[in-house]
Amino acid sequence: MITLSPFTKEHVDPLMTWINATDEEFMITWSGTTFTFPLTHDQLDRYIGEKTSRLFACSTEDDGLIGHLALRYINPLTRSARIGKVLINDAHRGKGYGKKMIEQALHVAFKELDLVKVTLGVFDNNPKAKLLYERLGFKVTEIKENHVVVGETSLTLYEMAILKEQWLYSREIPVNNG
Repeated sequence: MITLSPFTKEHVDPLMTWINATDEEFMITWSGTTFTFPLTHDQLDRYIGEKTSRLFACSTEDDGLIGHLALRYINPLTRSARIGKVLINDAHRGKGYGKKMIEQALHVAFKELDLVKVTLGVFDNNPKAKLLYERLGFKVTEIKENHVVVGETSLTLYEMAILKEQWLYSREIPVNNG
């Protein structure tokens, strides 16, 4: 079982280690243009202070801290938010944690916060994540070609969304995935 708890300063160093052990393209895939590489304490301190966000440290009883995700731009007027900064430590990938983390984030958004729409963005260099989001009910709403350029690589961004009604409906119908 995945536990989402508030992301605090105690989670900063592990997150920095996971990101800074990679490269700029990986960081942009994870964070879009929110941060600059390498990730620093100052950047994360500002991020932790965001007023319209709920940042989560994701952990399991067996593996401890395994990842991070955020519900950002929470807007009570439009009853919407955006999932972002989804990251699972390399050592814990391939265990189904990504699916469980997104499911829990959607539960927080739709049940606890009573939102009606959740969006996210995923780059074309992350096809596994895009497929996961589609399997969870997200639909592509916009394609932004050449959205970000990193070195010689141009990344296309898929904007995706799910409505509360779609999420509720998908939870009632058993899905045969193969």
